[in-house]
Amino acid sequence: MQKMRYIETSSVSMPKVLDDERKILMERVRTTPCHDEMLNFISILGPKNGIDLNIFFHNLRSLRILKNDPWFRAYKARNFNKVKAAYNTVANEIHYDDLSSSTDMDHEFLHAASTLVDYKNEQILCGFNQVTWDKRINIGQTLNEGYTHLLVKRYFVEDDLFFGSSIQVKIAEIIEEIVGPQLMLKSYFSVDLGSVINGLVKYGSKEQILKFLENNKPLKTGKLCRRDSHLLFSLYLKNTLDRLMNKDISFDTYTTKLANYFYVLGINYFDDYCKSMLGRDLSIEILAKIKQRSLSDRNVFIKQMTTRFQNR
Repeated sequence: MQKMRYIETSSVSMPKVLDDERKILMERVRTTPCHDEMLNFISILGPKNGIDLNIFFHNLRSLRILKNDPWFRAYKARNFNKVKAAYNTVANEIHYDDLSSSTDMDHEFLHAASTLVDYKNEQILCGFNQVTWDKRINIGQTLNEGYTHLLVKRYFVEDDLFFGSSIQVKIAEIIEEIVGPQLMLKSYFSVDLGSVINGLVKYGSKEQILKFLENNKPLKTGKLCRRDSHLLFSLYLKNTLDRLMNKDISFDTYTTKLANYFYVLGINYFDDYCKSMLGRDLSIEILAKIKQRSLSDRNVFIKQMTTRFQNR
């Protein structure tokens, strides 16, 4: 029997919080710690941007917000005091202290808005992160943290440099480009990793994509391994080819953006090569060649360029 690598959302019982109960929960929010931050969070993501906060309201039924409690102090100590706030998924608790900023709280609110805990089947679905209590499944943590940072940056922070240089954010940005921003956003708030995987397998091996999503090391190292950087390059290049050939995007306006992505990805892996401008030049060269290619020899060309990238 083949090992299950991720959980299909169709097998998960999704909660439903009706409007009348939401109004009651909103009144309860006004009496909780950090109520101003939470009301601002709901206001920005809900009516203003049309995001479905159904899971957030479901979790509000039992959510606790605790300041500088023993659990959080122990958690911070285990993480060398680098953590400024945390969401305990199993207990449905947000923890913070005097050093926590509103941005830190927004990050944890996003986790609370995208987490379902299935106690019966002993599994946690948090955005794109899926974990069973026995660790048989542990996938999507890097993507989930990166996309959560990206949403904080997009909706709550005016400074474009916020989290902008972290590798997990870059991974999330590139995957969002491939599968589309609407699908990405909807999937995050409905714990639907499967739809993102389906969007990626159009351009690569499912086995390789699952291995990529199961690799949580970039959160600790801040780097992608060579295998994963090559896979991301290949997925993005194939997606770009399709969009160019379908005339969904303009070649001239897209060149710089794509080149920058490749340059940012490469800078962690190929020191002398990527510290120069050659990384960016290669990306522009690739796109220039793409522009000249016909659909018939597309796959051969992708293979040639990916091999060249791997050999750098």
